[in-house]
Amino acid sequence: MISRAGYLLEEFGTNSEILQKYKSKTYIKLNPEKENFGEYNKRWNIIINEKIKIKEIK
Repeated sequence: MISRAGYLLEEFGTNSEILQKYKSKTYIKLNPEKENFGEYNKRWNIIINEKIKIKEIK
C-alpha cells in the first residue's frame, strides 16, 4: 500500500521521499484487480498495470 501511495503522490508532483523506507520489498501491482503486466517502476517496486490520468485541479 505504501508503494502505491508513494508512486501516486510522485505522479501528482508531491514529495514522497519519506515513504521510501516503507515501500514493498517485492513488486506489487498498481491496480491489484488487473493483470500482472506493465512497466516496472524500480523506485517504488510497482508494476504499472494501469495508466493514471492526472487532471489539473484549479
